[in-house]
Amino acid sequence: MSVTVARAEPSIAGVGDYIELMKPRVMSLVVFTALVGLVRAPVPMHPVLVLTALLCIAVGAGAAGALNMWYDADIDARMAARPIPAGRLARGEALAFGLTLAGFSVVVLGLLVNIFAALLLAVTIGFYVGIYTILAPWLLGYAGVLYEIAAVLAGGAMIVLAIRVRGEARGHAASKQMFGFSILYLFLLFAMLLVDRMAGGLFAPLLGHFPTGA
Repeated sequence: MSVTVARAEPSIAGVGDYIELMKPRVMSLVVFTALVGLVRAPVPMHPVLVLTALLCIAVGAGAAGALNMWYDADIDARMAARPIPAGRLARGEALAFGLTLAGFSVVVLGLLVNIFAALLLAVTIGFYVGIYTILAPWLLGYAGVLYEIAAVLAGGAMIVLAIRVRGEARGHAASKQMFGFSILYLFLLFAMLLVDRMAGGLFAPLLGHFPTGA
């Protein structure tokens, strides 16, 4: 009677593969949007808490990216340069890495900042993995005309790129352009939120000199 011993092959993934697994470009966008939120917050935070929150959010974003690549490994097969389709990283390793980062970021944020922020981070990670949506700050009264103009122009550009993707018969040039612009699109919207806040702060003293209606 023979006994078969299962042996796991050693991983050939390098540090760069794990960094790519966390989607650093998307991570930088998430950190930037979080920074905008902290700047616009009505109550200022201590700088140490701000840095801690941003670090945990960055790690949480990396966890979401890793889990996204784990789940979409079959779709990403067309993108052979990515670590999982290229065979440098197993799906199980990506799953374990993503779950570890997610747990670490949520726990640390809860312990060092507050439980509510940790809960939001946990929900955000789950939201990114399973759902994707777009917020309307101008319609809800959270931003002004500067954001409105940027959102309309950027949204129009996104629609044009989407039409090009739909009409693309061969290759993936239009798809790659739309994917790249989608990152710039979100960055632009949140940058305009920050600009809108700074502009409001600059013009507030001038507006105070004008009479307002009863």
